[in-house]
Amino acid sequence: MADDPAATAAAAAAAASSSSKKRGRFAQNIAALTERTRLARQEIEKMVDVTAQLKEQCAIQEKESAALEAEHLDARAELDALRERIDTLSEDKAKIEQRLQELRAESAKLDAFARQQESAR
Repeated sequence: MADDPAATAAAAAAAASSSSKKRGRFAQNIAALTERTRLARQEIEKMVDVTAQLKEQCAIQEKESAALEAEHLDARAELDALRERIDTLSEDKAKIEQRLQELRAESAKLDAFARQQESAR
């Protein structure tokens, strides 16, 4: 049976077929891995682009934030100065009102004195 050429040919064909199937599966696996690697590379490139865009946006927002903070500090200083001015004006108003009351009292005394002088004549 070992000398049977048909059996030997069949065994050789089966071995070749098995080897061919293994090579085919190996080639398919390589192709699938190559495609997955290509897709993964594309995704990484997209992520790198998005990361670069986000870094640019972050830098712009940091600059805007710094500018807004400076503007806020300036506005705060101006507000504090205005509050101080209001306090000063309120103090001045109170002094003026006090002086006005004093002048009205003095005016009333002078009017009373003038009426008394007129009635004495």
